[in-house]
Amino acid sequence: LRHLRRLQCLNLSGCSQLTTKTFTAVARYNERLEDVTFSGCKHFLDEDLRQLFNSCSLMIRLDITGCQLLTEECLLEVLPRARGLRWLAVSAIPKLSAQGLARLRSLLPQVDVRCHMRTQADPNDLSLYLGGQVPEKIKKIKAVNKKKNNNADTKGKKKR
Repeated sequence: LRHLRRLQCLNLSGCSQLTTKTFTAVARYNERLEDVTFSGCKHFLDEDLRQLFNSCSLMIRLDITGCQLLTEECLLEVLPRARGLRWLAVSAIPKLSAQGLARLRSLLPQVDVRCHMRTQADPNDLSLYLGGQVPEKIKKIKAVNKKKNNNADTKGKKKR
């Protein structure tokens, strides 16, 4: 990252093993960043967000979906200072309440704030996305499949 000083767009989505050391390097060496995606970076902390905005004043677009360690207090403190920010994704941040999201939107009227859910969803459970309850027939199918998978696991262990 040290040699990419003209970098404007960075997508590290799904890189769940990154640490503060990586985020510090991004902030320190890439002041020209305008579009950053840290979606799913499990170890992205409040201090990392502060460093990013202290260094990268040209930020226009930020996706921090699924950064579960971020706090509402930090988001409300740091993001309003981002004058150039125009698009923000904050889905699946458990510590961001509905009231906090409303406050964030009121503090950032120029920003298109995207938040579809505040918690991580089970990718195998579509009820959150489809609305309503999962039909009983599908629940039974899931139970049968789970039982088959458990039986297969048990057989595999016995062979060893």
